Amino acid sequence: PAGGSILYVTKQDSYTYLKVSNYDGTRARELDIKKEEDRSLFPLWNAGENKVIYLKDDKHLTIMNANATNPQKLSRKTIVPSSYWLTADKKKVKLGYTESGIIWRIFTMDEKGRKHKLIFREVCESITQPKWSNDGKTVVTAANYGMDSTIFRMDKDGAFKTKLYTTRHEITEMEWSPALTHAKIAFLVNKTRGQELWVINRDGSSPIRLY
Repeated sequence: PAGGSILYVTKQDSYTYLKVSNYDGTRARELDIKKEEDRSLFPLWNAGENKVIYLKDDKHLTIMNANATNPQKLSRKTIVPSSYWLTADKKKVKLGYTESGIIWRIFTMDEKGRKHKLIFREVCESITQPKWSNDGKTVVTAANYGMDSTIFRMDKDGAFKTKLYTTRHEITEMEWSPALTHAKIAFLVNKTRGQELWVINRDGSSPIRLY
């Protein structure tokens, strides 16, 4: 629409990563030892304080017995089960390997292929082609999770990501109505016996099955 911005989508296949969070589950994230916040967590002791994880040569995570025997590279196979891990100042954190799931992202760029900006990120099986509203201020897409699908609306810069509608079936196509005011969103829902055409208001209200 006006302004010449282009939407594009990227997909990253599932991968295994080391997840760290506070003991209550807050600040959950993929551990990145290149970041000072995560580097400062080490060394980490398990709840029994008989295993320790440390940074070897400031580059590699290594696990060994607390008496400095049997050092091994930290991996999904070598990490020991523990209800929590302790930092040097006795702060409890959770640590473990997990699967990322498939990561889908939506970006904008200008008409010359510059000024790339991430506006949407979701772990799901697939997403529909994102669509600009006709005034160029809003984007909608649908994330399909395998068991259900959710329609999201966000501002053009990714702000105010909002769930509009959820169904137990896959959403495959979406389109805005031509009107600039009181715009509606049409979408197709895949069901066992065929497809259904639905329409909702731009705020997610008044879902109607048309056909």
